[in-house]
This record gives sequence, C-alpha cells and structure tokens, in this order.
Amino acid sequence: MTRPCKENGVKKMTEEKKVPTITLIQSEMKVGKNKPNDFGHYKYRSATDIYEAAKPLLVKYKAKLLVDEEIKEVIGRPMSVVTATYMDEEEEIKVHGYAELAMHKGMSPEQCMGTASSYAAKYALLKLFLLDDSTDADSLDNDNGNSRPLPRRQPRPRQTPQQKALHDQATAKMEAMQAAKQEAANTVVDSTGTTLLQLFAEAMQTGKGSPKSQELDAWAHQSEENMALVQRIAATGAWK
Repeated sequence: MTRPCKENGVKKMTEEKKVPTITLIQSEMKVGKNKPNDFGHYKYRSATDIYEAAKPLLVKYKAKLLVDEEIKEVIGRPMSVVTATYMDEEEEIKVHGYAELAMHKGMSPEQCMGTASSYAAKYALLKLFLLDDSTDADSLDNDNGNSRPLPRRQPRPRQTPQQKALHDQATAKMEAMQAAKQEAANTVVDSTGTTLLQLFAEAMQTGKGSPKSQELDAWAHQSEENMALVQRIAATGAWK
C-alpha cells in the first residue's frame, strides 16, 4: 500500500544561506594597478582608484562607506590613523590603516600629511575590500614583467637635536591643522547645514570681497570664539 505524500506543512530542512553584501562587493571589486612609479619601476593603485571602483558597487547594493582620520601616537611615533567604516542593512565593519607622519625632502608639512593620509586610507580600503597589494610596496616590476624584491630596509638613523626639533615642529603643525579642520567640519554656520569648513573653502576660492567672504567675515565677528577659530583655520591651512 502506497502512503500519500503530504507536502503541506513540511518544513524544508535546508535553506539557501544568504551571501553577505560585503562579500558580493569584494567579489566584484576590480581595481587595476595602472599608475606607474618611475622611480621604482612598478605600477600601483591609489586610494582614489579604490574609491572610484567602490562607488558604483555601493550604490548597487545600497551600502555606505565612511572614511575618517585621526592623528595618534602609535609605538611612540605620530601616525595618521584612517578608519574605513562599511555599512549595509546587515552589518557594520570597521577597518584601520596606519601611516607615520614624517618629513620628506622637498615637501611641505601639509604635503607630508597628505601623503601619510592617502597611504593610510589606501591600506584601510585594501583590507576592507580584500584587494591584493603584494606588488605595490613589496616588489618591483621590470620591463619584462618579472618581479624582484625591494632592497632590505636599513635601520632608521638616529635624529640629531635639530632634526628632532624640526620633526616635532612639523608634527605639532599637522596636529593643529587636523584639530582645526575637524572643529570647522563640525561647526554649522547657517540654517541650511553649511559647515564652517565649507564656507571657508568657498570664501577662499571666490576671493576677498565676494559674498562668501563677506558671509565668513560676518560669522567670525559674531563672537571672540568664532574669530579665534577662523584665525586658526587660516593659520594652519586647515581649509585646503
């Protein structure tokens, strides 16, 4: 005798497991190494390249990416610490990238800070999106496509008192610029949500006497605190 098969009310024992959105983005992310380094004879990808590759995928999967930077002391050295925060409907992931704030020959303190910031952001994004970066810094590509290791890094020479003083001065200037920039970005100057950082940048671009410049001047004269903050932004170049 054949028993009837009852399908109604029978729960399936196995269900298809949903692939996390970040895994889908990681699998689709393609960022080529197209920028040549003439000094080292190798090609690399930049943080900007990763941002541009990520934007359409973030829109596609309705996800968000926030990048924030802090200046911290790590192992006794000033570091740019960049935090890349990924968010979707399922989860939130934070990944950090680090780069030492150091002076480089022929570069201003602002340029040195920008270099460290870009380097730290790049490596935070590489870790977040699982991008291979083995040939960007650890090996060089010659004309035949073969790779050879970089020379072994030599021990850091001991700083003279003059070098240490210059380094400390540059670090203090970078920290002051970062602090002023952060405060300006968090200060709202009108009912539309415009921040002081945005207003200052627009005023500098349009020039003295422009409506934006007059608006900035009026805001600065509202209080001594406002004026002091505007002066710090101007002095440190935090608006750039």
